[in-house]
Amino acid sequence: FMLIDATVDMGDVDQKLASYIAEEFKPCVIVINKWDLAEGKTTAEHYEKYIADVLPSLDYAPIAFISARENVNIDELIRLAQVMHEQASTRLGTSQLNGAVEEILALRGPSSPTAQKVKVYYATQIDVKPPTIILFVNNPDLITTEYRRFFIRQLRERLPFSEVPIRLHVRGHPRSFEKGASKPGGGRKSADRNST
Repeated sequence: FMLIDATVDMGDVDQKLASYIAEEFKPCVIVINKWDLAEGKTTAEHYEKYIADVLPSLDYAPIAFISARENVNIDELIRLAQVMHEQASTRLGTSQLNGAVEEILALRGPSSPTAQKVKVYYATQIDVKPPTIILFVNNPDLITTEYRRFFIRQLRERLPFSEVPIRLHVRGHPRSFEKGASKPGGGRKSADRNST
């Protein structure tokens, strides 16, 4: 839980803490306490926009409005933490993950800053807490930071990781697959399918 006092503006310390949480890939609930004192002065919708502007590094984190003194929404907060634990612990099958990857690539594939074409082969999940995914491509150097962000956002929309950080590694395609790709009759497709 990242606790925020609803009656006080956020500052540099809050932003640094949020960035640290994101860099460490820690699931986080942004908890707005003393909401009973802020109601009437602002709305939850307006405050959520404020959070998005001030803490952009935690754009995936859910926001909970509570009053510790009045015991408002405390039980709901605990249930939310349990849901996030389940999300962070989820391990997907390769077929489900690659179905999402195919949808993302159909929506928008990576573009290269050079003349070399970017090829995405497949993805696999290698760990949980946080969900950790390897994306195999022909040349990892061609995948931009901006496309990584886009790709992770799209994964969140399609997979049961909507409110937790996702660690994405981009790696080169194994040599055995490159050898298989040279075979006539779609050798690459066959190799990719067998490996997933």
